Amino acid sequence: MKYLTLTLLLMVSFAAKAQQNLAVNFRLDGRLNIFELEIKKDFQANVLFARLAEKPEVIELNGSKFGLFNSYGVAVQVLNRAVKEFRITFNAEAGEAFSKTVFNGTLFLGEFQVTKEAKQEDFKKIKGLQFVCSSAEQCILENAKGDIRVTASFKEGILSSIVFGVKD
Repeated sequence: MKYLTLTLLLMVSFAAKAQQNLAVNFRLDGRLNIFELEIKKDFQANVLFARLAEKPEVIELNGSKFGLFNSYGVAVQVLNRAVKEFRITFNAEAGEAFSKTVFNGTLFLGEFQVTKEAKQEDFKKIKGLQFVCSSAEQCILENAKGDIRVTASFKEGILSSIVFGVKD
């Protein structure tokens, strides 16, 4: 009985730890994977919500509904039950931050691992992806392939958020 209890405790702790390892990968071919799920036009939000395994805090902003997953530092905009945007917060103090916490996971844009220390110059150098920074506050992926557009926002030179939007 003692070993069964110990085994169950270990399994629960590993499961809780595994839940926190959010992996986001935007590939050079324009595909966005969150965990193993490929996000594209009409991808049902309930599938992503179930994989995030957390009840979201729901907010409404300018007529749009967002599910905030504060333990991950992400927000998901839902329109007609489909994922419309996936927002990652790197600096919760920035003005446009949705989540109350910062990103807890890994994010790759191609082979470049994005961290909260990333600067605009880093986005301009990502191999295979052409980011154009039209202002000190924003870089946009030009000529994005696939269903996803990518926007990185900065505040005072610090990466504040990245938004993956599903094209109409």
